[in-house]
Amino acid sequence: MIKATGIQYMRRFYLLNSPMTYDPQTISRSVMFIANKAEGHHLSVERYADSLPKATPDNVLAPEYLITQALRFNYEVHHPFRALKGGHLEIMEMAHGKAAVLPNSPQSPSELQTAMLALPRKPNGPPSNMTFEQLEKRIMDDYGFASRVLKTSALLTDAYFLYTPSQIWLAAHLLADEPITLLYLSTKTQPSNPLHEKLLSTVRACAALLSSHRTFNPEHQTPEEKAARDKQEKEEISFLMKKLRHCRDPDKIDLVKLNQAQKRDAVADGGLEENKAKRRKVARENYQKEADDFWGPELPKGENGAKAAGS
Repeated sequence: MIKATGIQYMRRFYLLNSPMTYDPQTISRSVMFIANKAEGHHLSVERYADSLPKATPDNVLAPEYLITQALRFNYEVHHPFRALKGGHLEIMEMAHGKAAVLPNSPQSPSELQTAMLALPRKPNGPPSNMTFEQLEKRIMDDYGFASRVLKTSALLTDAYFLYTPSQIWLAAHLLADEPITLLYLSTKTQPSNPLHEKLLSTVRACAALLSSHRTFNPEHQTPEEKAARDKQEKEEISFLMKKLRHCRDPDKIDLVKLNQAQKRDAVADGGLEENKAKRRKVARENYQKEADDFWGPELPKGENGAKAAGS
């Protein structure tokens, strides 16, 4: 879940920023640190930095506010994993003849179980005559396939930007087993309902997007083909990283120094210009004076102040 959240943070960040401005390798370190905290896995920045090569607490924390701004201060990511788990349990209940059907459903739980046992293996295929054990294994295999799609294609395409979590998990399950998914959908909305056709067309469009990614069918590649593809990808990434170094914004290369410069009254060593620092200082003094005029000055501190307070 942390990895999936981090990937979505990266995708959101680069919707608003360019890799020519902010180095993806630098941003990714901070993104995963934020994702750890957002998912409740609290880790000190020192320990986190020690687990990464060439990372320090300063360069992990430096882009944190930039990332937070790009996320619009919204750390929540709605993943389809929990929805898939819930749908899988519902489908398994259908297989056991314990489906929670709608009040106006034309099929009873036992009739749905019978229909599931006769479902074809493939769309438009001949009816099957499965045993309960075979049906249970089929449902478990479907869950494993759909889960793999959610961990690969769903994260690496634009599915999270275009579809809801429920639509994404249904699309993944549709790719895993269309006959069972269609029967499951028929228990939620009647096929005669216009909403059913609209929902199905949306799920099919999402499924087409998921299946278009190269990670969808890795088992169709031989080990030699996979090794050749991995080698080609590494060469392309290496070339792009070298090219990116020549295109980088020179003012945004050192994010640690930039972060320090944005801190309060940072004047020396490349910090704020002196006139900006003075303006900030004057503004704070004016604010403090206005507060003192309204609330009164602070109580005196130290021994004399303690005696005055005691008297």
